[in-house]
Amino acid sequence: MKTKTLIIITSILGIVLIILGIIYTCAYNKKIKNSKDEIVSVVTIDINPSIKVSLNKNDEIVNVEALNEDAKTFVKEEYKGITFNAFVSNLATDLKKMEISNDLVILINVEGNIKAKEIIETTFDDADVNCIVYEPIITDEAKEKALEYGISEAKAAYIEKTIKENEKLTYEDLKDKSITEINNAKEPEPVVIDTPSEQTQPVYNPPVSNTYPDPPTDPSSSEWCSWNANRPQWYNYTYDKMFGNSNIMNVALNSLGVTYMDIIGNWTGGPIYEPRSSYCLAYKAIITTRSLRTTLLIDSVTKEIIEKNSVAVPTPAITSDQAVDLCLNHFGLNKEDCMMCVANYSTNGEGSSNFYYRYDVSLNMKDGTYHIINVNAVTGNIVNVVR
Repeated sequence: MKTKTLIIITSILGIVLIILGIIYTCAYNKKIKNSKDEIVSVVTIDINPSIKVSLNKNDEIVNVEALNEDAKTFVKEEYKGITFNAFVSNLATDLKKMEISNDLVILINVEGNIKAKEIIETTFDDADVNCIVYEPIITDEAKEKALEYGISEAKAAYIEKTIKENEKLTYEDLKDKSITEINNAKEPEPVVIDTPSEQTQPVYNPPVSNTYPDPPTDPSSSEWCSWNANRPQWYNYTYDKMFGNSNIMNVALNSLGVTYMDIIGNWTGGPIYEPRSSYCLAYKAIITTRSLRTTLLIDSVTKEIIEKNSVAVPTPAITSDQAVDLCLNHFGLNKEDCMMCVANYSTNGEGSSNFYYRYDVSLNMKDGTYHIINVNAVTGNIVNVVR
């Protein structure tokens, strides 16, 4: 009798444990799902298209939304779950395919800690998409106008700034224009020319791009410095003899006698004011190898190296194998469970105040899980868990 009772009690306990296990598993899976669906950052990108991207704590896309008709081409269901970096890379590719990749003016509005401006500038530069990224200050008026005209708050703020610079423009004039078109609308006041008395209407001669004011003819002339400094803000001039952003890195590598295989980090900037250079403009490049970090100023026309400064790369505090072990321990994983676990020596935030030397650690586990972690190579500390 006692044996039968014991068997019944044991069976009941077993059933209870199974039920508890199912409840725990469901709750855990729900927690994981909710964590992936929890929005911690929102980035609005205005080019025309205008796109709103919602991200979780791993900077993975939870939702991507088209804010206007032009954006629908760029919004795809398969973007959900990919990183913001990957999304920006796809956006750059799509813009190039549609031949919308020259002299872009991009507005962003960021809610959260993601460094969207730096990611967009770096990714677009790598993709040879020429752009300027602004993050305007959102005022209460901009918020109201955004609701009134059905545009993003960033675009409304940029229109507000443009109207203050030229009071003859209105929201109705600019609300349907691309950000680049709004930027080009910043023209000076019309010029009234003396005319015969019988003419009642003033005559306005609009400026024509690349013809006014007349630039110097000699690229090496010092007159360029004065011309650049005094030309109107709205005036864009094409420096046709400059060799272009896409070639800066090759010129820098060749000057140092290294190849892409030798570098652990690289950064290039657009034209910068430099009186010693043709047009008084130069390109800046930073090349980092395992031993030296070199900053170069390159003449915008002749490709001559105007200035070169090198500093030694510090010795890492830990080896690449130790970086892998550090990250495995962080997740409570075993090395024997790795399918491929590697650490690549690299740099972070080239050309910015966030620069540091790092290991990019990738943990590809046999159970199908995958982790990417950034480790500060100088301090040996985990800086960022990407996924």
